Amino acid sequence: MKNQETKNYFIDTEFHEHKKPVKFLGITIAQVWTIDLISIGIVCEDGRTYYAMNRDLNLKHAKKNKWLKENVLDKLPAKQELYPPYGSPRLLQESMRWLPMEQIRQEVIDFCGGKPDSDEGGSFYSYYANGTPIFYGYYADYDWVVFCWIFGTMMQLPNGFPMFAKDLKQMLDDKLTDFQISLGEVTKGEPTEKDREATFDEKLKWLKSQPNYPTQKNEHNALDDANWNFKLFQFIKERWQKNNNKTVSTNVQSEQ
Repeated sequence: MKNQETKNYFIDTEFHEHKKPVKFLGITIAQVWTIDLISIGIVCEDGRTYYAMNRDLNLKHAKKNKWLKENVLDKLPAKQELYPPYGSPRLLQESMRWLPMEQIRQEVIDFCGGKPDSDEGGSFYSYYANGTPIFYGYYADYDWVVFCWIFGTMMQLPNGFPMFAKDLKQMLDDKLTDFQISLGEVTKGEPTEKDREATFDEKLKWLKSQPNYPTQKNEHNALDDANWNFKLFQFIKERWQKNNNKTVSTNVQSEQ
C-alpha cells in the first residue's frame, strides 16, 4: 500500500436491533439477535457529506419497534416511488437516497476516494485519493459494527480501511479526566480554603455549558448526528489546544 496522508471521516448510523428467526424445514427453531442498517451519514473533514438509507431494510418489521418508529423512521422521507411527479422537489430528492446495500457499499468507498491499486492488479481499494481514511463516532461501538457489516465480514472490509473507529466520547472523557479545574472555577463561585478539584461529572456539566460546545439538533438523523460529531471533534481539539498553550505559557513564566 502506498504511503499517503490521512483523512478524517465522522460517521453515524441509525439501525434496527431485532431477533431474526432461524428456520429448519420451514419451522422456526430459534431466534438470534441481529442489527440492520437503517441509514448512514458521513461527514468528511474537508466539508463533503454522504447520506443514504437502506432500501433493503424490512420497514414493516422495523416499525413494530415503537421507539424506533417515533424517533427515527417517521422522520425519514418515503421511498421515491411514493412521491407523485408534482410532489415537493426537496422531498423527492431526499427520497432518492433509499439505496440497496450493494450501492451504499460502493458509494462509501467512492466517497472515501478509494481507487483500485495497480500494484495489486486493481483488485484492492488500497489507495485513497483523498488520504487514508480514519473514522470517528460518538458512542461508536454499535455504529462501527453496523458500518462494517455494510461490507460483510471483517475480512471483507475494503483494503486500507481501519478495523476500528475512534470514539469521541472516550476521547472527551480522557481529556476531562486529566483536566484539572477546581469546583470554584466550575461553579463560578468564590474560591475558598476548602475548594477542591471538580469531579468528572461536575467538569462534564461545566464543559457542556460553554457557549462554543456544539448543540445537537435533529437528533437521530444520521447525517445531522455525523455533522455534530465533526463539530465535537473540532471543539475538543480547539479546547485542549488552548489549554495546552496556557500550560506551556505558565511553565515558561515559572522557569523565568
